[in-house]
Amino acid sequence: MDYAWEKLHTAVLGIARSDDSLQVRLAYAYIGGLINIRPEETLPENLRPNMAEIHAAFRTHEAKGDEGGAMASALAMSDEDARATIEKIVILYDEIAQRSPFRR
Repeated sequence: MDYAWEKLHTAVLGIARSDDSLQVRLAYAYIGGLINIRPEETLPENLRPNMAEIHAAFRTHEAKGDEGGAMASALAMSDEDARATIEKIVILYDEIAQRSPFRR
């Protein structure tokens, strides 16, 4: 679970610190670490569906040219959908941070 905490922590900070659009922030957060979280290996069973929903949000569009599928999926999101996905990431981060002795 410490691995998931680390990746979610980095994602949340990246989303908060960036001046890019919501969609680009999400794409970088996902590509930069969230993509590597394997729920079945790193998360308690009750949190796995939350991460599965986040993964699914970045698998809705095919890659185009130099743009990977995660970026294409994020760029296709409305601001409302991007905010909802960010909220899911923050909620998952909070759940893991509350359980982790690794938290700061």
